[in-house]
Amino acid sequence: MTGAFMAQQRRIEPPFASLDPALGLRLWADQALRLLEREKKCCGETPAFLLKIAAFPGLNIVLKDETAQPSGSLKHRLARSLFEAAIATGDIGPRTHVIEASSGSTAVSEAYFARLLGLRFSAVMPRGTSADKIAAVRALGGECVLTETPCQISATASALAANDNGYFMNQFANAAHVTNWRDKGTIAAEMLRQTVALTGAPADMIVLGAGTGGTLTTFGRHARHFGLDTRFCLADPQSSAFHRAIPESRAQWREGCSSSVIEGIGRPKVEPSFFPRLVDRCEVVPDEESLAAMRWLSSVLGRTVGGSTGTGLAAALRIAHEGHKAGPLTIGLLICDPGARYARTLHDDSWLEARGLSIAAAVARLEAELGVGTISARNA
Repeated sequence: MTGAFMAQQRRIEPPFASLDPALGLRLWADQALRLLEREKKCCGETPAFLLKIAAFPGLNIVLKDETAQPSGSLKHRLARSLFEAAIATGDIGPRTHVIEASSGSTAVSEAYFARLLGLRFSAVMPRGTSADKIAAVRALGGECVLTETPCQISATASALAANDNGYFMNQFANAAHVTNWRDKGTIAAEMLRQTVALTGAPADMIVLGAGTGGTLTTFGRHARHFGLDTRFCLADPQSSAFHRAIPESRAQWREGCSSSVIEGIGRPKVEPSFFPRLVDRCEVVPDEESLAAMRWLSSVLGRTVGGSTGTGLAAALRIAHEGHKAGPLTIGLLICDPGARYARTLHDDSWLEARGLSIAAAVARLEAELGVGTISARNA
């Protein structure tokens, strides 16, 4: 394992002792929910940064850094919510085998919480999932079951739960139901507050990818609940089905498009937690464009970010091109997970070239187009 990967494992070590499985079901559930609430309070808000780009002097891009979560990604919030809901309804008890279908980051975060609660955890993942994500799940005590294609993970997880007296967490079906969007402690509320603090103005547009659709749903519902004018853009890989559900983007859908190398966003079918009416705009982003944006942003930050963050930035830059002459523009964007999880894949040129992806020219074009990027402010 690389030094960066080992450092990350130390950082995401669960901070509390596991619960005693000998406790009665009700007592265990009460203590487990209190433990999860303590963990949430200890996390606090993740930081946000203001990115300025030389080529777009009127553009403010606010980056909310979800890699600061204890398990290293945006999925930490969803994993906690899934555990809270399943424990509260009695679906998870002290001896439950928890099972999830995931392309990686949700599995890492759920493994973190399973270890915190002293529960057995298995992740069903596509065989193409990055080796560092698989290693992270195993480092946290989880087991990994690999399928040949992403289309098989949910059915395999469901069958495993049925045959082993387990509970299938099913993030894709349940994300929208378990995630809180009404109060002022959500990721949406955090980011909207931080955007005003950093720029003096609310976000004009927030760009989000969709894996389950839960984060986009949280933002969209929150904005409508509080009567906010901020609009939302879906940044979707070409091979994903999500943009098929949005009428304005159907012409861009390419039937039979090869699967994307971008993990964590995009699905082969439209998932139940994705609500297309919450989307104001859709940008379908080829992998090469996502990867070039990922590499450029990594160079600006001085640390690597994941591919889904690159997809979001690529979509944000398209919006910036359109709005460049229309005056100041503020766009919000999530740093979803750390690039260290893709050191041997998306950040490895030889790995990309073996899959027919050569991005050197795209990175050079983007560097020439954007010029210098700087982080000019931070809000904790």
